[in-house]
Amino acid sequence: MLELFKKIAAGPTPPTSAQLKEALSEIDEAALAAAAKAAESDVREALLAGNERGLEKAEAALVAARRNLDRGRFARDELEKRIVETEAAEARAAFEAERAEVEAEAAAVAAELKKVYPTASRQIVAVLEKLAVVEERIAKTNARLAENGFSPVPSAEERAIPTPPGNLQGIFSVLRTTELRPCLGSPGWGDIRHRNNVAGGVL
Repeated sequence: MLELFKKIAAGPTPPTSAQLKEALSEIDEAALAAAAKAAESDVREALLAGNERGLEKAEAALVAARRNLDRGRFARDELEKRIVETEAAEARAAFEAERAEVEAEAAAVAAELKKVYPTASRQIVAVLEKLAVVEERIAKTNARLAENGFSPVPSAEERAIPTPPGNLQGIFSVLRTTELRPCLGSPGWGDIRHRNNVAGGVL
């Protein structure tokens, strides 16, 4: 029983909930109660026998048995309380550790995005602006070529990024579907760029 109380007592490293549950499982309250009942029976027998020495011994055993039962019940109650508190603390620690891990990962990715995105966005926007100009020129030229029986000039976008099989050019068009959020150093691209300009460049 003393070893049990050592497990309950806070040492240099507080016990985990698993250790506390293991300690709780070591308490056999039924056995302690049975020992106290048996000691009471021994006292009654000694009283009836008129054996003073035997009675003193039986009474001392009864006191010890009752003390062990009280100690076991106290330990049970204390362990159950500690288990609830420790499980709550462990849950908090787990959430805090997870949050710290995700926070660190998010900070690293944010730093990388902040460094890479403006330059990458600016480069893509520059190419898309050239693409828009040349595609418009191709369309006008192809209209005149068709009127005079010449084959059309292929799309610059289609040459660079061919559309998947099927009539899906509108769905997969880089010019029509690309959206790049404006940021410091890049005007962005697509509908979000237009909305930002209308709003006075809030982004």
